[in-house]
Amino acid sequence: MKTFLPLLALFATTIVSALAGVVTQRPELSLPRTAEYDYDVPEPGTYTLPVLKPAADGAVLGSDGKPVRLHSLADGRVTILSFIYTRCTDPRACLRASGVLKQLQQLTLAEPALATNVLLLTLSFAPTHDTPEVMSRYGNVFNRKQGGADWLFLTTENRDQLAPLLDRYGQQVDRAKPGSAAGPYNHPMRVYLIDGQKRIRNIYSYGLLDPRLVMIDVRTLLKEAAPEKRKAFD
Repeated sequence: MKTFLPLLALFATTIVSALAGVVTQRPELSLPRTAEYDYDVPEPGTYTLPVLKPAADGAVLGSDGKPVRLHSLADGRVTILSFIYTRCTDPRACLRASGVLKQLQQLTLAEPALATNVLLLTLSFAPTHDTPEVMSRYGNVFNRKQGGADWLFLTTENRDQLAPLLDRYGQQVDRAKPGSAAGPYNHPMRVYLIDGQKRIRNIYSYGLLDPRLVMIDVRTLLKEAAPEKRKAFD
């Protein structure tokens, strides 16, 4: 794990620097268009996100080592769930997913009402290596700790406990060839948007994981929630 910490720290610092000074009412609109995401994002609430399927529940371990159920963590919040493993060095996979969650947490700093209604979850699919202690160290690289949306770093006790979650979310994970530069696993990047009723409303691959779009999707889900919440996100 020590081999990857300097790389992770540099990546996380770059994300923070890119977002410094973002304090607008809709901070995600201050993020620049890029060659990969060269489009104008829609207004929140001007479209509907379909219900794709129920979000699976399962037993996990927090970075403190305590067992907990995934569904009990959400507490009615909009949840963004990412599957990763800490030894991944692919900038288009785990590092990208964690970097975008870092951006989302940073964006919520200016909006306490938004931050309290959003939960970020990072769940390892390599529990043998990614123990709660390892996930805690990984989280220390990315997580702001104070301010912004809550961000939890999770693992499972073993692969038997993990397998049903991977299956129900449709997250494929395969062993890579020995010596792979990106790490010991091959996997498509998947980040899941889950509403307050524990339903999957969007699944982001690399091509869709634009932090501007994710935040607009979050706002759209919050607008369709209880009437007392809508005004805060107009």
